[in-house]
Amino acid sequence: MEQEQIYEQGPAEEMLTVLESMLGIYQRIAALEEEKQSVLAAGKPDLLAAAVREEGQLSAQIKELEQKRLSIQDKLADYGQTLAELTRDLPAPMKQRAAAVGGGLKKMLARIRLLSRINSEVISHVQNFFNYELNVAMQVKASPGYRRDCALNHPVTGQVLVDKRI
Repeated sequence: MEQEQIYEQGPAEEMLTVLESMLGIYQRIAALEEEKQSVLAAGKPDLLAAAVREEGQLSAQIKELEQKRLSIQDKLADYGQTLAELTRDLPAPMKQRAAAVGGGLKKMLARIRLLSRINSEVISHVQNFFNYELNVAMQVKASPGYRRDCALNHPVTGQVLVDKRI
């Protein structure tokens, strides 16, 4: 197969198409990560569940595209070219397209990683807040308490929040 066929109709064009599709999906995943922040802050579990379901569907699409990408990479190996060699030898318009897609993927994945870390922190803080609220509501101490007669006892349920010693 000639060089032009590798680029115009062959694996190079297929690879760029797959990578552009992946970029679009990653952009939607980043948007979902941002939506999850506001949903977490608002405490709306039904919206959070919907976002997580959509994220799962998008992840399945990414997995499919990754399989296609690997298949195309194998085709390139059949031509005796590595991906780096192919990129270096691309015609100018395709090289610009490849650079834009590569840069976009790099930025988008870094953004998703950052948003995921932020969401993990938010979830941790929300969980801590709910645990605190639960402890206050149930008036439970996590460590042994002292009864009014100064005897040590085990964690107390139903203890008043402030004991006065008279």
